[in-house]
Amino acid sequence: MDGRATLDVLRAAYRLDVDEAAWVGGLAQTLAPTLDRGLGVQTFLCDLRSEQPELRHTRLDGGTTAWSAVWRENWLEPHIASLSRDQLAQVLAFAPVSRAADLWEAVSRAEPTYCELLRRLAREGWSSALGPAVGEDARTDDKLFYPDSLNVVALDPSGVGVAIVANRPERARPGGSEGELERFAGAAAHLTAALRLRLRHDHSRSALERAEVVFDRKGRVVHAEGEGLASRDALSAAVSTRSSASPDLSSNEVLARWRTLHEGRWTLVDVEEADGKAWTLACPNAPRAARLEQLTQREREVVALLALGRSNKAIAYELGISSSTVATLVARARWKLGAKSAADLVRFGRSATFAAATETAEIPVAVGAPSEPNGGLRSRRRSGERPRVSR
Repeated sequence: MDGRATLDVLRAAYRLDVDEAAWVGGLAQTLAPTLDRGLGVQTFLCDLRSEQPELRHTRLDGGTTAWSAVWRENWLEPHIASLSRDQLAQVLAFAPVSRAADLWEAVSRAEPTYCELLRRLAREGWSSALGPAVGEDARTDDKLFYPDSLNVVALDPSGVGVAIVANRPERARPGGSEGELERFAGAAAHLTAALRLRLRHDHSRSALERAEVVFDRKGRVVHAEGEGLASRDALSAAVSTRSSASPDLSSNEVLARWRTLHEGRWTLVDVEEADGKAWTLACPNAPRAARLEQLTQREREVVALLALGRSNKAIAYELGISSSTVATLVARARWKLGAKSAADLVRFGRSATFAAATETAEIPVAVGAPSEPNGGLRSRRRSGERPRVSR
């Protein structure tokens, strides 16, 4: 993914003026040209905030005629829609960017019921792809299915996520896909921040009203309030750096200039009003923290992201802090919780994060989402006014 493609993805992600279906579609259409290898890209939004997870806006972009005819029957229904809430949470929380073959094997080891599901599917016609992951012998398969995929997942601690799954014709060689995974990790972090911003949208207030700092087209502060008053100079510098991200840069250089979160609190987003006025907004957008009362707010945020498969490096990028700070916060959290290992800490965090996700009724579904979303699929298992100048 080059700089131009990266900018296209980021601009699509931070669209606050479209409804949920159009937002998911925009992500799919901007990512598909980069991800697709001629075999198709599947996309869906998943809501884990109730015992019956819901899939919305499922779609396929690209792919062969044969795959277009069977992708729901051969992939979506048996491999995604049939999962319980706990199984789907483990699958989506495996890593922000992953290979399906690695995911099948790792989640099967951790979750016996998922392992049994994959074994049953292997016996029913998916053995070539699934057999190596769960110890089933390969048979003559009668199902059209691909043995691997590149998965880009934006899962927020609130329990809502979007997944983009690009089919691959063969299993990746061990150690042979790290570069590709790394290239999409920054994009996944931005998708998560953008999703969280949308979930927090208050339909009774415009984005301008919710911003703590507002900048005009020239990057000048025209309004600041709350915690933004003390940080407006730092945020002004961030706006200037972000504006230097151009299509001529590499993807990594674009991502270095356009951060997901600043000082662990604000996401920068562009809006344009009907009369053509354009603003850059600094909106509060810190991740929802795990319900672990022994920890500080920032420690809870780090543990929640760790529980969703983020590495220390990814957490640092997502929160806008240093990797060394993340390592310190992880160490403190382990000591306070009595976790003997990083795996123990992930288990603590995952339990607390997803338990809290079912208690977040105050979080709206999404910008412009209908009460009964078109294309929803239940799992079988259970123009604001011009800102005033404030100094």
